[in-house]
Amino acid sequence: MPGIDGLGLCRMIRERGGGYVYFILISSNKVTKENRRLAVEAGVDDFLSKPVDADELGLRLHVAERILGLSEEVKQLRSFLSICGY
Repeated sequence: MPGIDGLGLCRMIRERGGGYVYFILISSNKVTKENRRLAVEAGVDDFLSKPVDADELGLRLHVAERILGLSEEVKQLRSFLSICGY
């Protein structure tokens, strides 16, 4: 991506807010503890190393779908709180 790396893109989207985006960092480099720390600080949710195993990616996407579904459920429940409090 010209002009921005993956972590920069993740930071930018997190700062913008809105709906939750689930980020999986896919790296050709070995993911070190320091790289993981920087990625988590940028807002990355999960990590995979290249070459990506299709089954492993499928499992991670399944987890992401579950988390996004729960995030949507929390959003809906929060909207009910204001109605109940009224």
